[in-house]
Amino acid sequence: MYIRYNRMNQVAYFILYLFVLAALLLLFHIVRVRRYRGPYIMYIAFLWFLIYMTGHLGYKIDWHLGEAGTITIRYSSAVFTLIFAGLLLVYICEGISQTQNLIAVSIGSQLVIALMQIFLYYLSLPILSLENKLVARIIFEPSFSSLAVSTTAMVIDLFFAVFFFQLLVNHLRKIPLGILIFFALAGTMALDSVMFVAGTRLDTFWTTLTSHLVFKTLVVAVLSGPLALYIRWYQRKGGLDLDRGSLDIFKRIETLTEDLEKANRELREYADHLEDKVEERTREIKKKQAQLDLELKMAADLQQAMMPDSSHVRNLSPAVEYIPSSAVSGDLYYFGSVSEHGAYIFLGDISGHGVPSALVGAMCNMSLSRINLRKSGPASTLARISGEIEDVAGTHYLTAIFVYMHLKDRVLVFANGGHVPGLLLSPSGKILQLEPTGSILGAGLPPEFGQKRVNYKKNTRLVLFTDCVTEARNSNREEFGYQRFLQILQAERKSTPADCVAAVIKGVRDFAGTQNLDDDLTLIIADLP
Repeated sequence: MYIRYNRMNQVAYFILYLFVLAALLLLFHIVRVRRYRGPYIMYIAFLWFLIYMTGHLGYKIDWHLGEAGTITIRYSSAVFTLIFAGLLLVYICEGISQTQNLIAVSIGSQLVIALMQIFLYYLSLPILSLENKLVARIIFEPSFSSLAVSTTAMVIDLFFAVFFFQLLVNHLRKIPLGILIFFALAGTMALDSVMFVAGTRLDTFWTTLTSHLVFKTLVVAVLSGPLALYIRWYQRKGGLDLDRGSLDIFKRIETLTEDLEKANRELREYADHLEDKVEERTREIKKKQAQLDLELKMAADLQQAMMPDSSHVRNLSPAVEYIPSSAVSGDLYYFGSVSEHGAYIFLGDISGHGVPSALVGAMCNMSLSRINLRKSGPASTLARISGEIEDVAGTHYLTAIFVYMHLKDRVLVFANGGHVPGLLLSPSGKILQLEPTGSILGAGLPPEFGQKRVNYKKNTRLVLFTDCVTEARNSNREEFGYQRFLQILQAERKSTPADCVAAVIKGVRDFAGTQNLDDDLTLIIADLP
């Protein structure tokens, strides 16, 4: 009982599927005759692709009717029949010229699908894993004999459907339109079944043919009534005359057959040389990739060489960890001495990462090197950098913090342009945040940066970092967080700056596990004398 219920559900689903596709066909035809032809043509092309996918994936239902036998419901055959209903609809309502265009679209769709199938199948061989190759083989493996048979049968069917319908109209004027449509479609589907089965399954010709004919005839019976009602409605609206007697379209059969033979030869030649072309293109891509990797390595080495070391600062030995997330980084830092008792540290984080961010970073470095830091305070330094990079930064922007330290007087002056707050850890364990004093740099915002002055005690620890330290994520997409960061800083308060940096980085990496860092990471720690 359960199996029967499940099968009936599948049949009901198929009927709903067929009626939805048929309703869309009529809807797009209304749109077509009123104003826009494009959606109807696109829908016919979509139906050809749907035939290909449902056929290759084996969408079918074996409906057992007891002693009456079994009907095989093939989704691809139902859609195939619907396309010819759409062809007849255009011929009846719009005439021979528009039908020619639709036939051309149908032939073109088949050729495009065949090219896609051949191209994607041979393209999959050198680049896919074994598991994915098996999937590609099921969906895209071409059978040139089947392609030739189905394409040839399709072209003949397209012309035959129009010819046979007009023949019936001209000689059976008193027969209701729905019956004429039924005979035209059923005859076309019978012709197609004979040609296709004979060309692809000759060993099981009679059994396969019977199954095809029974199912397609049922589909035709379902479609003929609604199609006839729609055409009669259209006839009342527009004064349609069905008695055209025009069959000029068949004068083009010979030319189209020659074009089809030429297209088949080109397809075979293309398939024969496709693998060689793919190998040649793969070699070219690998060569260009090797060149790109070399250039990126050179850029990374140059960027690393631009970063200062602790010898640039007298009476201060900052420890630094700098981890780019790609070959080159969007983080930059700079520190140095401006006098015997004056030192500064600059840390910036450019939006994004990679080569574009690194180029903006190089511009920042050049801008910073031209500023007289003996006379320029932190706020004016950030304002000048913002102005100089604004024209070259494009969509990128920069957050930065600049800290100037009067080591003799133990006074720290800082400006923070939208950067994560730096930290001052006093010997007693108290934490002071160096909050933002202005907006981000290089974004076209008013370059107004304030600065603040802080007195500190001997052995106060300065911590500057980029947001990747606290925003690193584990496999559950949980962030490392500010509190974990502070706990490590407090626990390592009595260790050296270098040991504290190492502990923080270890904590971040242990937390992230196998997850790669999503952004560039920079951490600077210095004990102020």
